[in-house]
Amino acid sequence: QPDAGLTRDYSQSSLHRFKKPGSKNYLNIYPPSSTLHLSNIPPNITEEFLTNAFEQHGYIPKGFKFFPF
Repeated sequence: QPDAGLTRDYSQSSLHRFKKPGSKNYLNIYPPSSTLHLSNIPPNITEEFLTNAFEQHGYIPKGFKFFPF
């Protein structure tokens, strides 16, 4: 299936952050997981608001963890 121009291969780019073996970024490569990290969320956003936002798109979150500033 064609990618419709929505993806690009940066594996040979000098800007590829995992290019150099042994680099800090290279040592922190992990497989995909079901955890989504969000940041810069306004402080007035509630767990209920986020749950509703995800459920509207067919995703049912297991839970949220908020870290204070």
